[in-house]
Amino acid sequence: EYCKAVGLPVTTLNLTLAILTAVTVVLSMRVVGLLLISALMIVPNATSQLVARSFRSGMAIATVLGIACALLGVAGSYYLNTPSGASIVVLAVGVFAVVASVTFVRDRVHG
Repeated sequence: EYCKAVGLPVTTLNLTLAILTAVTVVLSMRVVGLLLISALMIVPNATSQLVARSFRSGMAIATVLGIACALLGVAGSYYLNTPSGASIVVLAVGVFAVVASVTFVRDRVHG
């Protein structure tokens, strides 16, 4: 509604987002698998929504979290001799759990 009110081409933007998401999922599934793609598309965004104050900062935080979890998960899987996909997913979910817990406590303390 806000985008429409400020005059942005909402239908074009929605269509572009849907096409880019579909292309990302299809191309990435062949490389790393469905579970990893699902986790990397959902968990960093959910985490960033807990701390971001705007859409732009949320996108930036989600991107950084996704890249960091992917790199650290692959590095950790090498040293721990575990599957890389599972390591990335566990790390991303762990980061979400920590951020959600800290946000919950912060909100309870500060009202």
